[in-house]
Amino acid sequence: RKVFGWLGKEDAPLLFRWRLDPELFRWGLQFLRECSPSRTKQNIRAIVALASYSRRSLIELREKTNISYDQLTRGILHFYTDQKEFEGAAMAAEVMRDFGLDRSQVDAAECVRIEPALADARAMIVGGHYTPSDESGDAHLFTKNLAELARARGVHFDYGTPVVRLHSTADRIDYVERYNGERIHGDAYVVACGSFSNALLNPLGIKLPIYPAKGYSATLALEEGDNFAPSVSLTDDGHKLVFSRLGNRL
Repeated sequence: RKVFGWLGKEDAPLLFRWRLDPELFRWGLQFLRECSPSRTKQNIRAIVALASYSRRSLIELREKTNISYDQLTRGILHFYTDQKEFEGAAMAAEVMRDFGLDRSQVDAAECVRIEPALADARAMIVGGHYTPSDESGDAHLFTKNLAELARARGVHFDYGTPVVRLHSTADRIDYVERYNGERIHGDAYVVACGSFSNALLNPLGIKLPIYPAKGYSATLALEEGDNFAPSVSLTDDGHKLVFSRLGNRL
């Protein structure tokens, strides 16, 4: 219902540009199929399990390596400015709690107490959900520093060498072919190319339900000692906006 309500609106949180693209329709039908109550519950359970494992692994990595990436461990607050949106999110939050996530429902006053930067928007906020154990950080800085740690342990990174295809026999990959015809053999292969992954995997009969989307971000430099910008990561669920404090940047 949300998607149909957004169609034709230029300021919609998710804007579709319809065109005769079989992949878009195939992806859209698969997405709708996953929106049934039973599948939604299964998907939330899988997402919570994956996210919890990821967070534990991140904390363990940080303790072992002292990796730094402007991380904040002050939780994430989802706030709502629409009562129906807030009530609808309560069901998903309850399911998350059932699966072990410490996500609590809070009123507008508590939202402002958790993040004082929301004080001027107090009249608009109807409530929120807060997960104190959630974290945020600079993903780009994390990736760069993780690569440096890996390089120090003997990992070799080969940049600027496009892969054009994966060659396979039976149920295994034999080698990766680069644009210059060079072959790369390995014990295991990881495809992590986002929406470009299908171009490599479709010839192998592997179909991934991935379709590209475009988002926008803006980074604002903060003055030293700035107390007006939020220090808790915020998500405006209704407008699909996320605010993160990364060091002296918002």
